[in-house]
Amino acid sequence: MPRKVLSIRSAVVIVPVLAAVVVAAFFLYLRSTDEPLNPVEVRTTTNEGLALILSLDRTRFRVNEAFTVNLTLVNTSPDPIAFRTRTSQLFDVILGSRVPDISYSWSQDQVFAEVVTPYVLPENGSISREISWRIPLKAGEAIISGSTVNLDLNSHGIGITTPRVPITVID
Repeated sequence: MPRKVLSIRSAVVIVPVLAAVVVAAFFLYLRSTDEPLNPVEVRTTTNEGLALILSLDRTRFRVNEAFTVNLTLVNTSPDPIAFRTRTSQLFDVILGSRVPDISYSWSQDQVFAEVVTPYVLPENGSISREISWRIPLKAGEAIISGSTVNLDLNSHGIGITTPRVPITVID
């Protein structure tokens, strides 16, 4: 029985198809090694009618990976709320490892204008900031939380901090 040999015409069709299959398999492999999305949102509400919300798109990160934290300050009262800060900074992010106990503040490497900054939040109004940062931690368990700077509200200062969110940093 004679052996069938692929013709050049068949090879011209088969080789690109095989290449596409290999590329698709490679991207599926890469996607399978990505960390799954596990979005999280935590909230702290104050007696002064303000709530601070921290949102993350996931809770597993790689060492030295850039990540984004969304912080939103919301007026939960039926009236407008006026406050001011002593600098142009409004939010901060605190990242800490559990063992050893090391913490980092996003703002420590930032520069803010030393100027009193007034804000007025209307009823149900909000102010949001997206803070991007590269994780300065080694692999292990860590925590992340968001906070406001000291807000001068009705002649007294308040600072709002979200609950701590556990995250995992992997190699």
